[in-house]
Amino acid sequence: MTGKVAFIYNSLPDKQRTGVFSECCSGKTVQSIRRALALTGCTVLPLNLWTPSQLSRFLVSQRPEFAFCIAEGFLADPETLYNGDGAASVRRALQAGGIPVSHSSAGVMELCRQKERTYRVLAHNGVSCPWNLYLPGADQGWVGQDIPDSLYPLFVKPSGGGNSIGVDGGSIVNDLLQLSQRISQLSRTMGDTGIIIESYLGGMEYTVGVIGNAIPIALPPLSFPAGLVRSAAVKRQEGGGELPVLPVEPQDPVYDRLRDIAVQTFKALGAADALRIDIRADDQGRLFVIDVNGTPSLAPTASLAKMAALTGIHYEDFLTLILNYGRVRMGLSSLEIRAQVLDCLVALSTEEMIA
Repeated sequence: MTGKVAFIYNSLPDKQRTGVFSECCSGKTVQSIRRALALTGCTVLPLNLWTPSQLSRFLVSQRPEFAFCIAEGFLADPETLYNGDGAASVRRALQAGGIPVSHSSAGVMELCRQKERTYRVLAHNGVSCPWNLYLPGADQGWVGQDIPDSLYPLFVKPSGGGNSIGVDGGSIVNDLLQLSQRISQLSRTMGDTGIIIESYLGGMEYTVGVIGNAIPIALPPLSFPAGLVRSAAVKRQEGGGELPVLPVEPQDPVYDRLRDIAVQTFKALGAADALRIDIRADDQGRLFVIDVNGTPSLAPTASLAKMAALTGIHYEDFLTLILNYGRVRMGLSSLEIRAQVLDCLVALSTEEMIA
């Protein structure tokens, strides 16, 4: 097929991909995605997104028919990368320019990137989330006297952002003093952004990808060691093979439960094309959704690509599939999907697959 596809992302050199910039793509990931998209026959128009005006000029000059967008915000305004509004702002700008876009809508991105809203929507739809308390803004006067000792240990994280920005071993707090210190640290680092305080879950952590639209399909779940805090640094070690990331076997009793929770989450949020759901168990084995990523990493070594590989779908085919979901959803021409990929999808779903 032919057609112009804008590939919109945030990327920085590896040495700069730390702190609030840890969610930016590496140069290798950008090239891998770009090559995979080009194999569809589309003309790929890459844009490393810095400012809204840059995006406007790009759309006017290049006039793409579709945008494959994994940008989390605008690099020139780092706060957009973690304040919960960046991914939605990019989509609103594309919508204003009349360009259909991959992944979920601006409204769904806001839900995914503002964790207190994620939890409310999921709880309303019967999806289990940990006990949580939302602290809006940098409220230095709040010290948590009303939290009973019985709720400790707690886990403290920013309400916006992804890729574990603001999350590390110090996110686990065991008393009021540690809680207050962690809140102050996050406020100094990330400014006037909201904070989530939630139950710390000491069991296994899992991640599950869901793809599709009208008929969402859960990919095989992956598991991580119990008790490990998956900071941005830890996730890079996982991607590099330095830390274990193990598939959950289909005969494991938790396998179907994880996939059911993931699909239920996808539907509850009204997501599209691709979503990754992080789930953690407590000490009794009960499962809770702890994060939802509307633009999960599409690096060849990332969790989503690993899940696809477990089904027999190669990386390039997987990227084509996600692009195709978005194009078909927006009424554009369908890309050719290889028969073996369709066979893999049918094997994952008991319902009829409409590509």
